[in-house]
Amino acid sequence: MTMLDLSILLVEDEETIREELGFFLRHLAPGGVNIASDGEAGLELYRKYRPDIVITDLEMPQRNGMEMIEEIRRIDPGQPVIVTTAHSDSRFLLRAIELRIDHYLLKPIDLSILEEKIAKIGRQLRLERELRQQSQILEEIAHLEGNMLIVLDHTFEPIFLNREYLEFFGIDSVEEYRGRECRLSDHMQHQEETFVPEKRDGFDWVRELERKEPGRRVIALQNPRDRAITFYAVSITRIPETGHTIVALSEITELATRQQFYRRRARFDELTGLYNRFVFNEEFAERIKRARSLGKNLCLILFDLDHFKVINDRYGHPVGDRILVEVAQLLRELVEPGDFLGRWGGEEFVILTCRDPEGARELAEKIRRELKKRLFSEKITLQCSCGIACSRVGKGEEEAKELFRRADNALYRAKNEGRDRVVSDR
Repeated sequence: MTMLDLSILLVEDEETIREELGFFLRHLAPGGVNIASDGEAGLELYRKYRPDIVITDLEMPQRNGMEMIEEIRRIDPGQPVIVTTAHSDSRFLLRAIELRIDHYLLKPIDLSILEEKIAKIGRQLRLERELRQQSQILEEIAHLEGNMLIVLDHTFEPIFLNREYLEFFGIDSVEEYRGRECRLSDHMQHQEETFVPEKRDGFDWVRELERKEPGRRVIALQNPRDRAITFYAVSITRIPETGHTIVALSEITELATRQQFYRRRARFDELTGLYNRFVFNEEFAERIKRARSLGKNLCLILFDLDHFKVINDRYGHPVGDRILVEVAQLLRELVEPGDFLGRWGGEEFVILTCRDPEGARELAEKIRRELKKRLFSEKITLQCSCGIACSRVGKGEEEAKELFRRADNALYRAKNEGRDRVVSDR
C-alpha cells in the first residue's frame, strides 16, 4: 500500500476542526477521505467504505466515539483507529486501551504528529497487505495442480505436505500421513533417465537424489490407484537458518515423454525397433576395443535379403515394411542376449558377436535356414546372403572400419556366388 491509495474516515462533531482536519487529510490520503459529524453517521460510512484508518473524536451526539469504535471492532477487530479528544481523564485512556486504539491524540491536535501516526499505520498496512499477497501466492504455488511440495524438518520428518502430495496417497492430512506407512519411494519406477533410490526408508531418497546433478533429478511415479506413470523434476532447497528442506516435484510428463520419444528415435530404427546405424557405430567401436583388451574374438555378420526390391515392386512398400518387421522379430528370437542386433538400412541387418569364427558361421547359417523356411506376410518366402568377418587376435590393432570392410567384401562375394549363402572373410 502507498499513500496514494490510503483511505480515511474522519468522525468529528466540531465543524471548525472537522473542516481543518478534512482539508489536511486529503493531502495524506488521496485514496479517499469520508467525513461524518457523529458516531451514527460515522458507523454508516464505515460499513459502506471500509476505510484503512478511522480518526474519531470521543464526545459526540447520537452515538459517541467509544460506542462507534466498539461496533467497528465487532466488524473488524484489527481496524486501525486514532482517537482525538480534549479529555485527558484516565477513564477515557483506560477505555481506549480496552478497545485496542492505535493512537490517542489530545486536542488541539499537532498536525505533524497526526501525519506521523498516519504514515506509521500506512506502512504497517502496506506490509500486512504484501504479506497477505505473498501468502496467497505461496498458497497457490503450494497447491498447483500436478506439483507436489514437501517441507522436512532437521530430522527429515515432514512438517508440510501439500494437497497434491496427500491426494497421491488418498489421505487428507500430515497427521494421517504420519500414522500410515506411506513412502513415495515405493512408487518410483525405473524408466529411461529416471532416478530410483537404493534406500527406500522415509525421505532418505531425498539425500540420495541430492547427490545427483540438478538437471538429472527426475523421478517416475506410478499412481497406486490407476497405475499411470507420471514424471516429475525434483528441486531440493536447504534452509540453513531453520534446518528445513524444501522438496518440490514439478510434473513434466509431457516433456519427459517427448524426450524419451526423441531419444528412442535417435537410437532405434523407427520401423523395426532394432538399434539403428548410429548406435551400431558406437557399439562397434566399443566392442572391438573391449575384445582387443580381453584377447577375444569379435565377429561381424552382415545380412542382406535377396531380391527384396522385387517384393516391394510387386506387393508394395507397406507389405515390404511388414515383412521387415517380421524379419526383425525372427532375428531377435535367434540372436543371443549378449550379441548386438541392428538394422543397417534398407533390407540389411548387422550382428556383433563374441563367438569364435566357427560359432559366428553357425549362427549365420541358422538364420539363413530359418529365414528360408518361414512364411512371411502374403505367404512370401525369403532368402538371404551373409558376410562374416572376425577380428584377428594377436595380429595388430585392427580398426572397426577395416573389420566392416572385410565383412562387406564377404557379403559381396556371397551375392556374386549365387546368393542364399554364407561367406566368411579369411
